[in-house]
Amino acid sequence: MRHHHSAIWLQLMLLGVSCSAAATITACPKTAYEQYHYGQKASMRFDVRRLGPGSITTEVMRFATDNGLSYGAAGYQDPAANPPRDELSHILQDTSVAIAITISTSNRSTIAYAKIETFSFSCGPVTKDWRPYWDAFREFVRANGYVPASD
Repeated sequence: MRHHHSAIWLQLMLLGVSCSAAATITACPKTAYEQYHYGQKASMRFDVRRLGPGSITTEVMRFATDNGLSYGAAGYQDPAANPPRDELSHILQDTSVAIAITISTSNRSTIAYAKIETFSFSCGPVTKDWRPYWDAFREFVRANGYVPASD
């Protein structure tokens, strides 16, 4: 999923998570993306030392609650794959829906992938700074004993 255009991915995630977003899909012009720098801001891979798409769900939900973020999830299963594939993307959003943290886990690896993205439904400037959310997430990774992973 890393290869999808960030804005389209974020819109799809927002559509799947937020009932209010289901009524409207915003497509900002390219000039807005260039001017306001929407999209992925940071990412990290970390070893959760447990296998399975739901391996860190409880901890991620607690992090969301503790940091004033909404929680949603989108899964993918392919039982025909060998071995069967089971993936889960945890989606955390701030109240303005301008910042989203997505954490992806699967049954094929203990390595989780996380990224933070920004967006604006008004196609104007992002109204919140993403960095405090990412700092809190990095502390969450450290506090839970997850180990940073390299590519």
